[in-house]
Amino acid sequence: VIASSVKLAPLVERFFGLMKVSDMTEVYLIDGRGDLLYTNSTQGAIGSNISELFSENQTLSVEIKNALSKGEEGLLSTESRLVAYAPIKLGIQNWLLIISSPIQEVLSLTAPFYVREVAVLILTSFTILLFGVIAARKSQV
Repeated sequence: VIASSVKLAPLVERFFGLMKVSDMTEVYLIDGRGDLLYTNSTQGAIGSNISELFSENQTLSVEIKNALSKGEEGLLSTESRLVAYAPIKLGIQNWLLIISSPIQEVLSLTAPFYVREVAVLILTSFTILLFGVIAARKSQV
């Protein structure tokens, strides 16, 4: 029998750190039994169960438990945070990755995209209208 050990924190920091929206983004990695393997927010919580971890929000706790048992990904929002979760399958092990960010941080990050989309839509509409007017004038002449 061969056994190995891997330090999870450096691997997670390197790869999951890229998923952070802001410094207030929380990343959780949960094993198939619902025990916390990694978090960047509450260092003393490693090993605790998700029932304890999300005890203040029963809806979130139930949703995460369902996602863990079904192996589904999803999104949900609480009063102040947006939460995304996705399963990670490693052989026979099922883990769940949870990323939680403050709503205001996500909105401030996505606002420039919405402004750009509206500007492109207005410019496109104006261009089509202008070509329509030009075409109508040429057909009258």
